[in-house]
Amino acid sequence: MYRNKLGFIILGNFVPIAGCGHDSVAMEIIRNNGWLSEFHQYTHSDPKDFLILKKGAIQIGSSGISTQIIYSSLKHSRKDIEKVQEKYGLWGYKLIAY
Repeated sequence: MYRNKLGFIILGNFVPIAGCGHDSVAMEIIRNNGWLSEFHQYTHSDPKDFLILKKGAIQIGSSGISTQIIYSSLKHSRKDIEKVQEKYGLWGYKLIAY
């Protein structure tokens, strides 16, 4: 399934990292959803943080470590993340809440 894959879960879809890093894919998601202007007004320049903290994306993997789930605790409850873990087979992943 999705185990040991890198990418984002956003708007109900898994967007994989296909030969490029999280930053590149995050910028592609921002552009494709028309959020570029909003991103440029965001106080941090990191596109991953924008997606996680502002748009509620869930990041799978970080710095080449695929067994991590990074999410915003202001956008998702623990129960939300458990549903994601069940849907995508991500049990045993380290949870990192911002």
